Amino acid sequence: MKKKIILVSSLLIVGFILIWFRGTPDNKVPYPSFPELKPESQKSYTKRPIPYHEIFLGWRNWTNYHLIIYNDLNKLIKKDEWKFLKANPDLIKKQHGCDIVVFNGPRFWVLDKIESNKKGNPLGKILDNEMLTPAYFTFSIKQIKERVPYNPLTMNRNTKYTYWANDYLYKLISNDGVEYVMQAASQEVDSTLQLSDLNDLGDRLTNLPEGWKYKAEFITEDFTNIANGQTRIV
Repeated sequence: MKKKIILVSSLLIVGFILIWFRGTPDNKVPYPSFPELKPESQKSYTKRPIPYHEIFLGWRNWTNYHLIIYNDLNKLIKKDEWKFLKANPDLIKKQHGCDIVVFNGPRFWVLDKIESNKKGNPLGKILDNEMLTPAYFTFSIKQIKERVPYNPLTMNRNTKYTYWANDYLYKLISNDGVEYVMQAASQEVDSTLQLSDLNDLGDRLTNLPEGWKYKAEFITEDFTNIANGQTRIV
């Protein structure tokens, strides 16, 4: 009888450990849905630089985090409120039941027009701030901890980006010739970084992978980049 009790207790402990380690099942992650919208009801954001902030909320599932992106393109968060959010990740975790909160910003888009491609951007809330939830993606625990730069990944999103003629595209070109066109610049490392600094940014990038290069390319025709469901970013 004693052996049976020990065995049952051990199985219960193992079960609890497995449930804990599993984390949040994928079907319990509150992924945004992207409703179809008529063209006239879709909102766009125009003319670089377009300032914004991002917050990633993540739910752990086994050894991965499923992350949902929130941004404030619809209503820019004030400097003091952003500072408050960064100081209170536990309040955000409690509100959403998520496991991690990653702050990404302040930033600014280096393109001239952002619009939803066929599908609308749903709204979410972080504390009292109504925000857009335009995309979601998956990172491993290792990727979250190390945040290795210049690491291509796939993201789920439906967005159309337009760069107007007679201005610059800023590109990272990989060692195998893949060109990544910059969408946004971050002011996390250099709070004084401005759009005008990007032409010479290549001189400051000392940690590019071997064979990679940065290029500021002046264009004379509009350039459009479309993400139909998924996109590759770096």
